[in-house]
Amino acid sequence: SHELCSQLFVYGTLRRGVDNHFARILSDHATLIGPATMQGRLYAVDSFPGMILSQDPEERVKGEVYRLRNPSDTLPVLDGYEGCGPHYSPPYEFDRVLSVATLEDGRAMECWVYVYRGRPAEEKRIPSGDYLASLSAPLR
Repeated sequence: SHELCSQLFVYGTLRRGVDNHFARILSDHATLIGPATMQGRLYAVDSFPGMILSQDPEERVKGEVYRLRNPSDTLPVLDGYEGCGPHYSPPYEFDRVLSVATLEDGRAMECWVYVYRGRPAEEKRIPSGDYLASLSAPLR
């Protein structure tokens, strides 16, 4: 069943190299499988990025795949961070859905991912699909 999926693809504030409380919770409770990409488009929503899934295989978002040791414990904590747990009422800004990430060696892996549910403006697009790289380069 879906609830048994223990992989999580992260592309924004939960990535390695971002220092925050929830990124630390993730790294403490999960094993990094490795860098990966997922088909989607990345936007600078606010002080954080949001990914929407794409039909275009050329559109990729960069991130990492983690394997959660106790998904039933850790996912609700991360849902709270992303604002889509039971303590929040819909419509959520983010939703946790299953999609497929591609690892560097070409393996495809089903993962949870938090997708953005808003309609971001096209000028907020991060064309590289790489949130961490966009932090060091100004948005044009």
